[in-house]
Amino acid sequence: MSRTYASRGFSLTLTAAVAPEGGSPTPVLRIAGRGAPPLELVGDQAYEDAAATVVVAQLDAANTSPQIIFETYSGGAHCCDNFVVSSLVRGRWRVQKLSCDCEMGHDLIVDPGRGRLAIGLPDKNFDYAFASHAGSIMPMRFYAFRSGSLWDVTSAREFLTLHAAEMARERTICLTGIEPGGGCAAYLAEASLVGEAAKAWAVVGKRNLPSADWSFPSGCEGDDTSHGCPKAEQIEFKSFAGAVRWFLWRHGYDPVAEPFACGRPHCLVPRPLTLPPLIPAA
Repeated sequence: MSRTYASRGFSLTLTAAVAPEGGSPTPVLRIAGRGAPPLELVGDQAYEDAAATVVVAQLDAANTSPQIIFETYSGGAHCCDNFVVSSLVRGRWRVQKLSCDCEMGHDLIVDPGRGRLAIGLPDKNFDYAFASHAGSIMPMRFYAFRSGSLWDVTSAREFLTLHAAEMARERTICLTGIEPGGGCAAYLAEASLVGEAAKAWAVVGKRNLPSADWSFPSGCEGDDTSHGCPKAEQIEFKSFAGAVRWFLWRHGYDPVAEPFACGRPHCLVPRPLTLPPLIPAA
C-alpha cells in the first residue's frame, strides 16, 4: 500500500518495503518533481507497521526549494528518532541526517522570530554524561540552512530568549533535583550561551555536586575521536567542576562557539561535535 501527496511542487510517495519473513515493513519515501532526479529514502523500522512522518518546510531563505524532512524511529533504549533532511540545491540533492532521543512527532521546527525557521534538537552529548538517563538534562541545539548547507547556529542572538527560558528551568533542577549533575551541567551550558556563566558557577557552587565516584566523561587531548581516543591522550577528571569545564569547552559552550561554526577538523573556536554529517543521496 502506498500514498502520494503533493506539496510545493513535489510528489511525495510513502510506501513500505516488503519485510523478510517475520520482520517488520520498512518505511520508504520517494520524492519527485521540480525537475530534480527522483530521490528514494529508506527509513528505520521499529514498529509492527511502517511508520513515518514527512515535513515540508522552507528552512533556507536563499533557496527557492523547500526542505523535506523524513522522520522514522529506530527503536532501542532511549533512542532514536532519525531525521533525514533533503534539500534540492542547483538541481542536485543534498541529504543530511540528524537524530534525537525524542518522541515521534517531536516539534522539530523552531521559529525564533523574523520568519527564519530552524531545526531544534536536544544535545545528546549530555545524555549519561553527568547523571543517569533519567537525570540527564539536554540543552537545545539549533541548526539552520544557509545556501544549501546545514549549520550549527545555537549561539545566534535570535535564540537567546529560548536559552534563557531553558536556563531558568535547568537552574531549578540543578538546585533541587535528585541527580544534580545532569541539571547543573545543562544550566551551566545555557548560562554560557546567554552570557551568565560566572553567575551560574556561583549558584552551582552552593550545590552538593557529584564526586569522582560518578563516572565523569573522560576528555581527549586530540581532536579526531572518530575511532576512540588513544590511551596516551585520555584525560581523567577528579571533580565535577573539572569535568564539566572541559566538557563545555569541547562542545562549544564555553567559550561559546560562533554561529555557523566551521565543519573542518580545526577551527578558531571549539568545534561542536554535534554538527551533522552529510550522507550520500540514494
